[in-house]
Amino acid sequence: VCPDMPWTDPISMPEFNFYEQHVLGHPKFDPDSWFLVLDGDNVVGLNNLWKSESEKGINTGLTGVRREYRRKGVATALKHNSLTWSKNEGYEWIRTDNVATNKGMLRINVQAGFKFMPSWLVYEKTIKGMIESGASSDQTKPAKKVMAQLAGILKHIDGNGEIMN
Repeated sequence: VCPDMPWTDPISMPEFNFYEQHVLGHPKFDPDSWFLVLDGDNVVGLNNLWKSESEKGINTGLTGVRREYRRKGVATALKHNSLTWSKNEGYEWIRTDNVATNKGMLRINVQAGFKFMPSWLVYEKTIKGMIESGASSDQTKPAKKVMAQLAGILKHIDGNGEIMN
């Protein structure tokens, strides 16, 4: 599922021994909180939860669905399944995060009742080969584009973190 997700950076699949050590062997890993949707023997979608620093809450790792199964309610069902599981396990809260460009998952998270939390915007500047200081108008265009995309997403969200119609 992961290689087909809308990541901001390219993704490569790790070797199994790396995955086993860093994921399955991670102290916050709980195999009971990983949920799969199968079509025969094929994994169609997944949602995983990770223990948090607080025993009162749990964190969403990844909710992902293969491209050919999207827009069929799989991600929504997985998200609601993880919410139900978390509540039944006695957790008081659950957190998730979202790539800003993944509007489908943003909508699912907000419709499932997740609220926006204060956050940091992360910036990056390539400095290799930089000759002069200061930003030209060409250098500020990518930042303006990102801010415009963010504004486009946020204009549909009210002060309570709800999507407005």
